[in-house]
Amino acid sequence: MTQMGYRVLEERPVPPAPQDDAETVRTAVNALVTLWDPGARLSAPMWRRTERLGRRVLAQLERALPEAERAPALDRLREAPLDRGAQHRLSHLVEQALAAPETDTDGLRAAAAEFRGRSRIVLDTGARHDSSPEAPGPDGSSGGSWEVTVVLDFRDVSSADRLRNTVASVLALRDQSLGRERYRIVVVEQDGTPRHAALLHGLVDRYVHAGNDGDYNRSWAHNVGAVATSGAERWLCFLDADVLVDTGFLERQLDRLRQTGAAALLPHASLHYLDARSSARAIRQRLSRPGGAVDAESLHGYQLVTNRGGCIFVDSDLFHRIHGFDERYEGWGDEDNEFYEHLSAHTGITHTAEVLLHLDHPRPEMERDGHRANEWLLGLSEGRPTHIGNRGRYLREGEH
Repeated sequence: MTQMGYRVLEERPVPPAPQDDAETVRTAVNALVTLWDPGARLSAPMWRRTERLGRRVLAQLERALPEAERAPALDRLREAPLDRGAQHRLSHLVEQALAAPETDTDGLRAAAAEFRGRSRIVLDTGARHDSSPEAPGPDGSSGGSWEVTVVLDFRDVSSADRLRNTVASVLALRDQSLGRERYRIVVVEQDGTPRHAALLHGLVDRYVHAGNDGDYNRSWAHNVGAVATSGAERWLCFLDADVLVDTGFLERQLDRLRQTGAAALLPHASLHYLDARSSARAIRQRLSRPGGAVDAESLHGYQLVTNRGGCIFVDSDLFHRIHGFDERYEGWGDEDNEFYEHLSAHTGITHTAEVLLHLDHPRPEMERDGHRANEWLLGLSEGRPTHIGNRGRYLREGEH
């Protein structure tokens, strides 16, 4: 029989079946989903056995998975066992553990095989079922699905220019012709502390603190934002927190994607870097009233052409399948170029002739001793990380 997404097997001996590593991964993750999902407790006698078997799998996972990544992955799944992103994240860790020759995974394989053979409560979810939790809407309620998640990331410890720009960018995103139920806004603050959480919580659908006060890692921040969405959207949009978009921006780009059938879109040909006075003027004009428009003829700055940063749209499933941005890129520079080339190897990227407005802020240090921060990584695809968006990446020993 089927109930609450689970099947109860008939009472009969079921010997553990041989399983390959892919089956071990699926069984191990399903065991924890079943262990932590209240909906799995269909029958008290049957549940007692399933719980014992699931806890054996959990104990073996705690032994086999790397300590630094284990707790965040398990905690996230425990909090939201039906979160597709949490399931994918744990699957990646289990795959890596099984593939590592130095890791003793015999106990994990045995516990997974036993769970698969003996548990009479079996996760039964259709391939097209969306089991990710509903995200909160703009009014704080949950409900519905959405087409695009816009991810912005920033850090501002002193000047307040980047904070001002982030707030302006978010307010411009909240003022879109696209129906508000069709998109979500996620802001990732990468800092040692959640410095501006109180302000941003009320402006966005999800605020995420990514703990790191060292060299800024923009690739990691993008991935953290993408993982936080659980892959529930059709499209991911990575937008610089210094870009001020017009009111029709999201609707126009989604229309382009739909019309072209593309899996990725670079929605600009250049960025117009405004000076300080023009930035303040553009913010006033854009946000002074709903649907406010910026008068391009009143602005001054310089255009940076053939820029691959600023903004990019990508199919959410494709993004996760190619493991997102390369998190080895620490410090400022070239992470957008690397992602563009990496994405280009998997799909064609559609371009537009638009110009995006970039707001003024103090320029980051792009070179050290005449060298770009990530120069050594250019063209180096070997060793590109496959596990992305771990918010504990920069936690020091003993931190939680």
